[in-house]
Amino acid sequence: MKVICFVGAKAGVGTTTTAVNVALRLQSAGERVCIVDAAPDGCPDVGFLLGCPSPLRLAEQLLSHRNQLVASQVPGYLFIPRVGISAVHLSRMEDWLELREMLSAFSVVVVDGLVANPDCVMMHASPDPLSLRAIKAALERLHDQLISPQRISFVMNLCESSDGGVKEVVQELCGDRPIHFIQSESAMMRQAALSGSPLALRSESHRIHQEWDRIASAIRELPEWRLDVAASAESLHQKLLTQFQDQKSDITDRSEALLHIRQLLAKISEEDRIGIDVEVLVSSVANDALGLGPLEPIMQDPTVTEIMINGSKQIYVERLGKLSQLATSIPEESISRIVERILAPLGRRVDESTPMVDARLADGSRVNIVIPPLALNGATITIRRFSPTSWSLEDLIRMGSVTLEMSAILRDAVNRRKNIIVSGGTGSGKTTLLNVLSSEISADERIITIEDAAELKLSQPHVVRLESRPANLEGRGAVTIRDLVKNALRMRPNRIIVGECRGAEALDMLQAMNTGHDGSLTTVHANSPRAALSRLETLVMFAGMDLPARAIREQLAGAVQMIVQIARRPNGQRVVTEIAELVGIDGDQLVLNTTGAAA
Repeated sequence: MKVICFVGAKAGVGTTTTAVNVALRLQSAGERVCIVDAAPDGCPDVGFLLGCPSPLRLAEQLLSHRNQLVASQVPGYLFIPRVGISAVHLSRMEDWLELREMLSAFSVVVVDGLVANPDCVMMHASPDPLSLRAIKAALERLHDQLISPQRISFVMNLCESSDGGVKEVVQELCGDRPIHFIQSESAMMRQAALSGSPLALRSESHRIHQEWDRIASAIRELPEWRLDVAASAESLHQKLLTQFQDQKSDITDRSEALLHIRQLLAKISEEDRIGIDVEVLVSSVANDALGLGPLEPIMQDPTVTEIMINGSKQIYVERLGKLSQLATSIPEESISRIVERILAPLGRRVDESTPMVDARLADGSRVNIVIPPLALNGATITIRRFSPTSWSLEDLIRMGSVTLEMSAILRDAVNRRKNIIVSGGTGSGKTTLLNVLSSEISADERIITIEDAAELKLSQPHVVRLESRPANLEGRGAVTIRDLVKNALRMRPNRIIVGECRGAEALDMLQAMNTGHDGSLTTVHANSPRAALSRLETLVMFAGMDLPARAIREQLAGAVQMIVQIARRPNGQRVVTEIAELVGIDGDQLVLNTTGAAA
């Protein structure tokens, strides 16, 4: 299969018109042809010139059927009966390599635009001064994309028979590259466009047909560049990454790293002459050198709140509360590099002796890693990302997460220094709500936050942030949440905020709430306010104090004043479903009074 890219030195030089009509002439000559509309502006010009009554099929649609369609069925899937040719719209350049594989049943793929690793680039220009001037810059762009000069041909469009000296000027600019001259047939082309019938399909023979046939013949005679694009790109990627790390391992600024990688690439390209997408290559090397490799584009997506890697073949993301699988995979070597980059700065490790680990990224995102033999599908990485934006109660009202009445109750509770428990399931938004409630605390108070992985982002000036620490490689040096809660009592706090109570620290937290540290906040995993109290009761028992149930409930009744229940609905929206006040104890039962509930 040959891939022929039709590109213009500038806009308005007839690139798309030539691409469509040459493709039709190739089809008439017996080639199996597909037209790919990859124009950067995304305008449906190809479909218009083909006279299609509806938009072309998108590459995403084709790729979504990759498991149902064999290569021989693709031409029929993309076929346009009215003009007798197949066509597809490539709206995302990152889909090109997969699309190229699916188009393997065609003998020629004509691309209106530039994609990676073409067999030939047909550079279009016209004889006007601005267009001729743009040729040099266009050639430089192709050089930056590592397109070998041997793969470039020129098409001079819209020529007039009276354009004396144009050929000499063009040949001086283009050197010894092949040049095709097409004389202007503007009136005829306009008529064809208005009629919705491509000129190349008309039976009458015009001079312009002969020019298109000459270009089609040149394409048919071109040799294919038989390169394993993926293997070549990976080889070049590794070479650049190794050189960068050997020479500039101290660079941390991304723009500086990109500049240096381009300089290395300029040297390597003379040897390898591989026509791959330079921007993708340079960016991927920088991602590996400075970030989390192939995960970086996902990490930069502000709509992604969670990333789940289930071995090398499955990657899921959560967007706006909804899970979706990405149509991509990550090589096992890349997953190993990601794990190493996450853990190395923290001095932690994951191996057969310790196959599970929790960590935190520099941006505060929480990470859990499980490797074989525990993870049967391969290394499993879960990254929970947190928005850099600090939300307020007004934001939650606007998003429909709380009602106006609920927000007034919550603000009043924080201002009156009530001890508050935020209860909810995994991923329900407990930490986000805890952040919002904490933002209502007065700026003149000393606040101490205690977390397993620091996620809280408070804006007050007097905040002390504490984070627990696991044991080192020798099994020593662990500092637990309980240790930090005990220590915080000696740090003269006005308020203590514990990211989550999940163990024996629940007893120390209740004791702090009962001994003058009112206005404290924490979260707990539970599905209702009543269940939250039962869970806290169970967690207190983990402290090993052998307290009777009645004593624990009296501690709860004296310490906790409010429980805020939050949940994630089936549509992904997080909402506060209930606000309950703990008003006391009646016999052995804790008494709850609901003061706010979702509609």
